[in-house]
Amino acid sequence: MNVILIGTTGSGKTYIANALGVNACQSGYKTKYFRLPELFSELEAARVQGKYQQVMKQYQKCPLIILDEFLLFPASDQEQRDLLEVMEYRCGQASTLTIRAGRLA
Repeated sequence: MNVILIGTTGSGKTYIANALGVNACQSGYKTKYFRLPELFSELEAARVQGKYQQVMKQYQKCPLIILDEFLLFPASDQEQRDLLEVMEYRCGQASTLTIRAGRLA
């Protein structure tokens, strides 16, 4: 199951996501939390070190990944491809919770 939290700044999106992450950890599920810019930096470092596929497999196996600041800032072409790869690796195998500032139209 995947979840997208959208709301204005200060509405509690990150608080709710962290509460869900803590609950997942307490239930025995490994959970990773990233601000999206940090995820992009980690993937770039993995690419430079020749560990890109290894890191992607770790992301594929993690039962829950929480991505905060989801596309809050424009992503480069490479970052867009990386994000697509992460989502594709996880599709149907693991849960992803994304947090996006904004308001519903």
